Amino acid sequence: MVVLSGAPGAGKSSLAEEMFDQLLERGVRHAVIDVDALCLSYPFRAGDPYNDVTAVENVASVWANFSKQGIDRLVLVRVIEAKADVERLLAAVPGGRATVCHLAASPATVEERIRRRETGSSTESLVARGRQLAAMAPDASFVDIVLETDGKALDQLATELLTELGWIR
Repeated sequence: MVVLSGAPGAGKSSLAEEMFDQLLERGVRHAVIDVDALCLSYPFRAGDPYNDVTAVENVASVWANFSKQGIDRLVLVRVIEAKADVERLLAAVPGGRATVCHLAASPATVEERIRRRETGSSTESLVARGRQLAAMAPDASFVDIVLETDGKALDQLATELLTELGWIR
């Protein structure tokens, strides 16, 4: 499995969709899970402001269904801030191996992308969080690949990553 991480607005979901398209085009079995979509629930569990526990439980359930279909490649989209986050996701995908790909974009790019796509009441808090995460250097203790997304074409980024993963040639 590959985990696409990075600040909100770095391009995780867009890259995952392009990876889906390129793998589909080549007939490669795979699944994409945008983890944020699996944990949009309230109230949050005590001490879990990003619903991480719910997210991991739901990834496990969804992966079990994909796995029954013979799918053996998984693209996960989730902000990963610590090695423990990766370990929890791995526990949800029995027998899985994770490659963490950090998508890097400048704080200005992140802000521009968020403002372009978000119109709701959480826009300002998402911009602040995005700029904060974009300014941080990726943690080399668990990040395997860093992809700069500023000014790069999505199809090129997807091809580059899928080739590096060995999922396409």
